[in-house]
Amino acid sequence: MPHPSEIPSESSTSAMTNPHPSELPSQLNPTVTTPHPPGIPSESNPSAVTTPRPSELPSQPNPTVTTPHPSELPSDPTVTLTAPLSTEDMSVPDLLLHLTCCWVDSACSLSSVQRQKGRRILEALADRASHSSVRRLTLSTKESSTCIILGSAKTQRKGDKPSTHMLLCNFEGLPRGTVRFGDSSTGQFDDNVKWPDFVDQRSQLDKAQRLQDSERIFSALDIPSTAGGFDLCGYSSLPFSQDNDCTVGAMSTAWMLPGYITLPHIDIIATGLLLFHWLGDKLWVMFPATQQNMKRMGDIRLNMPTLEATLNLIETLEGLEVMYLTEQDHTEFLFFLLPNTIHMCLSFTESCHSGYFVHSYGFLLQAKSIMTWELQWINEEMSSACFSDGDLKKGIVQDVVDSMLVWENLYKKRGLEAAKKKEIRDMVEQMRMGIQHQAKKYNIPLRNTNK
Repeated sequence: MPHPSEIPSESSTSAMTNPHPSELPSQLNPTVTTPHPPGIPSESNPSAVTTPRPSELPSQPNPTVTTPHPSELPSDPTVTLTAPLSTEDMSVPDLLLHLTCCWVDSACSLSSVQRQKGRRILEALADRASHSSVRRLTLSTKESSTCIILGSAKTQRKGDKPSTHMLLCNFEGLPRGTVRFGDSSTGQFDDNVKWPDFVDQRSQLDKAQRLQDSERIFSALDIPSTAGGFDLCGYSSLPFSQDNDCTVGAMSTAWMLPGYITLPHIDIIATGLLLFHWLGDKLWVMFPATQQNMKRMGDIRLNMPTLEATLNLIETLEGLEVMYLTEQDHTEFLFFLLPNTIHMCLSFTESCHSGYFVHSYGFLLQAKSIMTWELQWINEEMSSACFSDGDLKKGIVQDVVDSMLVWENLYKKRGLEAAKKKEIRDMVEQMRMGIQHQAKKYNIPLRNTNK
């Protein structure tokens, strides 16, 4: 996602304990016994983040489901819009085989291209889960290398329930061109896709009509909140807040249509994401930001992402974790995506998640380790890659600069402790020195021009 910006703190048998941002892990994959080791781990079995047990979301026992192997699926199934069964008690291999069936027998197959792409991705995930350990994140997850499960965002909402009507109101209150649309065929933004294109396709998919004019699926991946739209929900950003050692960006929403897939990517460098899922059914596929994983992401970051590259990453990236969020069981499910977590999403129905970009002193050591490696990679490997897309290179440099400027604003906050201020300022200066040559090459200013 581009730039978006409460959990009860009472401890009891019925309420979760929420970490203050200062208690968040300070290393990419910390353990409870070694909270602040330096560097980026690269073991094939990354250590885990200990998170509180959520208790706010409903959880129902689920029936046993017999799921055929993907090879037994019909070659041209009748498209139905039947909601998938609850899957809370399924093992990871069974879940992924079940989701393969759901994908090819739902609105996701109204685009034959997306039907095939999603099927192959899900089959690759199921195959990986059948011969290696894959962690599934659920409401009761206590350990994860990619995110912290926080529970329910309902307790943080002071206003109305979120709805797509609010998102439509957001569009009315935004200048033309503010919202950018993603194209499933390329995995990139397409500035030629406009709001009427998205609305028309949404109507076709809702009526289970096969796409005739194009096999592409659209998504509005960055919808800022407005006073007359999504702001009416009145969400807070707890456990993060705009205090002295934390900066939270403005909220935005990703609105995906059935069959949309985001291929493996990393969001803004050295930046955390506080997210909540509130509509539809979506599979999150995540890998921790180990040094080995970040190195293997190099090719896909410098070239247009492809299905074959995605399948290779599914097999080779370490620490695979999956999280299947449904409207039935996970409405307003809240989680914090650790900085530089590699992730991809498959939307089985129309789906939405909203959230904020977060910069916090609580994960400063993480950010330092990430940035040290990132600057080395940019100045050595990326710079020498002659046949890579120039716009993609520029985007990578821009992301580093954007992150640097937010961290710079954080250390300039009044009231920040002197020791913390110095640590953050030192990292910012390291970023500035490391990126200045590339920024000059792509004509990117290193100072915040939005005064």
